[in-house]
Amino acid sequence: MSLTSIIIAVVGSLLELNHHQSSSATSCPGSTPITAPFQHPQPRGQEHNSRFFLSQVKEELTAAAARAASASPPLTPNHTSISDDDLVSLSVKDLNRLLKGLTRDEVSKLKQRRRTLKNRGYAANCREKRISQKEELETEKDKLRAEVERLQRENSIVKMELNALRNKCEALEQFAHRNDIRVLTHPHHMVSQMHASLVVKSEPMLPSSTVS
Repeated sequence: MSLTSIIIAVVGSLLELNHHQSSSATSCPGSTPITAPFQHPQPRGQEHNSRFFLSQVKEELTAAAARAASASPPLTPNHTSISDDDLVSLSVKDLNRLLKGLTRDEVSKLKQRRRTLKNRGYAANCREKRISQKEELETEKDKLRAEVERLQRENSIVKMELNALRNKCEALEQFAHRNDIRVLTHPHHMVSQMHASLVVKSEPMLPSSTVS
């Protein structure tokens, strides 16, 4: 039962009780009932007391209603007018306290709204995470591209040096062939004997001259 229904019931009971007391005070034990369509007017003193009593009852009921309204939870419009940030940040305990007193339809709508807001927040967080990961991968890709370019430059330099050494080796081989110089085909076989022997180029022997 709502607070308004309780107040109405209390006021009706008090009015009925007051009317019954007034009727008992004005009637005599041996008097005959009045058949006229109007009621017998009350004395002025009793009417003043009745009004004063009703005014006091009204003031007390008004004060009680104000106290009950201040102590009771907010009404339904205040529940549904909660901001999105507050609704998402509520704990489960606070949410259950908020849902008390609401109808099933209002509870369903409020939960659906909270679920939608949470899903929206999750989606936003996922987008931010993907953007952050993409930026990190782009940075890593730029670093790898720079490293590949550096290795390619070094490889080109090594190729140039290798070609220069090959050309020099071919020139030396041609020089040795023209001058009848024996060239070792596998120089690495002599590595172990480098400090033990010394290769000396031999000159061709000239024929000895005869004295006539």
